[in-house]
Amino acid sequence: MTNGTSGSALTRATIIGTEFQLVMVVCGHHVEFIKLNVLAIAGAVWAVIGIAVSFGLGDVAAMIGVVDTLSSTVGGAIGGAVAGGKK
Repeated sequence: MTNGTSGSALTRATIIGTEFQLVMVVCGHHVEFIKLNVLAIAGAVWAVIGIAVSFGLGDVAAMIGVVDTLSSTVGGAIGGAVAGGKK
């Protein structure tokens, strides 16, 4: 980084992303529909978007994208099974 602007932008983005993540988790904890439906879908969508951007920027090889997508899918399925099993 050559100036303070990039660092402050990264800090703001990190803080905002963390806040959104916390809101999503708290809402999922208190609202059954969000816990069982929205969190899994949102997680999968954002995982695919992140992988696609990384691939598009040349940061990861195509095979890494495939492995990441599969691992995100398996993780989401396990999380959904665990959350779905609790009443």
